[in-house]
Amino acid sequence: MEALLRRAQRAGAPAEIMECKGLKVDLASRKTTVDGQDLDLPHKEFELLVTFLRHPGQLLTRPRLARVLWEDDVIVTNNTLTVHIKNLRALLGLYGKCIRTLVHEGYRFDLPE
Repeated sequence: MEALLRRAQRAGAPAEIMECKGLKVDLASRKTTVDGQDLDLPHKEFELLVTFLRHPGQLLTRPRLARVLWEDDVIVTNNTLTVHIKNLRALLGLYGKCIRTLVHEGYRFDLPE
């Protein structure tokens, strides 16, 4: 996979910057850029993108994504997650096409070629 995780200066520190082609996410500053253009992602969409980038090519079920985005005691309808996915796709422009819907299964982030 071509997603590059650059490590912080000190050994053993968690990844600070995630990159996938022209898509760049700085975890420390919560800054996202697409092809060099700053992108202002709402909190839930940012968390979704980070989750997809951490698990490229993997099936992420709707319940798993809901657990990432909401507390256990929050009731989330299918439509709520669908709207956040739709918003993220729109905000990412061409990279939004990397988010694939797997009918009756969930979603997968396919790295751009």
